[in-house]
Amino acid sequence: MANKIFEMIKRRRPDLNAVMEELSRSREGRSVIAEAFEIAYETYVKTARLDDAFEAFVEALESSIDYDI
Repeated sequence: MANKIFEMIKRRRPDLNAVMEELSRSREGRSVIAEAFEIAYETYVKTARLDDAFEAFVEALESSIDYDI
């Protein structure tokens, strides 16, 4: 599922590629990404829809980041 979400980010939200790269460089950032994936997974389990999981991931990520990176 994580690979699919990464692919979807590249296609649908290329603006988040740089954000993901920057977040992955710090422990706190990796924690934000992990939490967003946890939310996406929970959503996927509930709905069985990858699109819903992707939207949950993006929403969780956007609510946790500062766009002034």
